[in-house]
Amino acid sequence: FCSVPVYLGHPFRAMSAERVIELVHWHVREFSIQELQILDDNFTVDHKRVIRIMEGIKDLGLRICFPNGIRADRPKNVEKRRIMFKAMGAAGVVSVTVTPEHGDQEFLNQVVRKKMDLVDVETTIAVAHENDMLVHAAFMMGFPFETSKLRARTAKFARSLTADSFSVSLVTPLPGTPLWKTVDDNNLFVTGFNVNRMAYSEVNIVPHDISSDELLKTVTLLNAELNEQAQKTRPRANEKYKLIKGKNLGGD
Repeated sequence: FCSVPVYLGHPFRAMSAERVIELVHWHVREFSIQELQILDDNFTVDHKRVIRIMEGIKDLGLRICFPNGIRADRPKNVEKRRIMFKAMGAAGVVSVTVTPEHGDQEFLNQVVRKKMDLVDVETTIAVAHENDMLVHAAFMMGFPFETSKLRARTAKFARSLTADSFSVSLVTPLPGTPLWKTVDDNNLFVTGFNVNRMAYSEVNIVPHDISSDELLKTVTLLNAELNEQAQKTRPRANEKYKLIKGKNLGGD
């Protein structure tokens, strides 16, 4: 469902904090940007680097967000995580996205292969809120061989979180990923599947114990439930919804 297995789990070379700071300052100077969106999945892996970057751009007055998601379990030491988030808040970070993906710990570890303690998700949401940030939580349903009990655990865990907004998406196999191989090896592509016409809003993998229509309905209803509840329990979440009210979010 994601291209990150192509590069995650392998060595990578990150830009130095100084280089990142230089580039951000250049964009402000040359283009007068007011918002910075950081899409790096690995951004929080090195908390010391995060702090250096944030201290180097905090005087720019930017609105900073992480729409693509960050590791909710980094750094592992929660006190160090608090220090990192404090630096992020001081630099202008207003929102982050965490991506638990699934609510069953064993399934998350063995099948999704994310190997992230779900307790860390709850902790990071709380730490982000302590620093006045909005939190979006992203989940997925429709994995190969995913049972009704497993889907129920995802729904239960999502309902237990105090995030400000949620997205529950249908799992979509991308070529070159381990998920694609699993679906292909087990002949689980839905009838008529065409990789060149693949739509993320449609069921692309044959569900295990539910029809495609019922799976789509389950995802749609859970999305609505979680976000309606967030608006009631998290007053600040309404700020986010005001920004998108009346806008066409479906693209061209």
